[in-house]
This record gives sequence, structure tokens and C-alpha cells, in this order.
Amino acid sequence: MKRNWDVVREILLAIEETSPKDGVLVAVYGRIRKKFDIKEVASQDIEYHLDLLIQGGFIRGEIDRGLENYYELTDGRMTWEGEDLLNDIRDDGVWKEAKSKAGKAWDTISLEVLKELAKAVTKGAQGLM
Repeated sequence: MKRNWDVVREILLAIEETSPKDGVLVAVYGRIRKKFDIKEVASQDIEYHLDLLIQGGFIRGEIDRGLENYYELTDGRMTWEGEDLLNDIRDDGVWKEAKSKAGKAWDTISLEVLKELAKAVTKGAQGLM
């Protein structure tokens, strides 16, 4: 499987909008289904990206398989690092411009490059560059 920054962003946005009591994974999966063509983002991709976010220290929790296409994420809160990443990429305009600037390299950029791109776009929009 390959990392997809759009899926990462949507998961972080969905987690921000819900609390662990609301059933984070159901909300995450529902939001992503609305955002993307369901064929494009399979439940396995969501599970994979959740696992990456946990391993990277961006969200807390463990993934337990539930019903088909749904997973339970225990805890389901963002860490300080997760909040920082989401703050860098939350704005739709910043997100689209960062993707545009990355061009063909978008699918292969690292976390550090993504954050630097987003910060550069934000600084430019605020006249700080």
C-alpha cells in the first residue's frame, strides 16, 4: 500500500470533529466515504493510514477490527504532533496550493516536505515571505 496524504488529512479532520465517545472510526469512515469515491479509498486504506498515524505518533489508540469496513480505534485522540500537522494542512486553500506546488512529486513527498510546503504557502498568503 502507498501513503495518501489526502486520506491522512481527512482522517485527522474527522478525528478533530468527533470525540472518542462518538465512535471515531465510524465518523472517519463516513467522512472519507463522502469526500472520496468509495472505490478510491477502501477500508483497508483507512486502516493502513490509521496505523501509520499511530506509529508516527500523530494519534493515540489501537485499531480493533469490527464489522466489515469498520474499525474501532481505542482512545482516538490526536497528539501534540497530530495537532501541529493538522494546523499546517487544515486550510483547503493551503492544501490545494501545496499540492499544486509539489506537482508530480506529491505522491512521494515526505512529512517534512509536506509541512514545509504548507508553511511556505501560509507565509506567502500572510505576506511574510
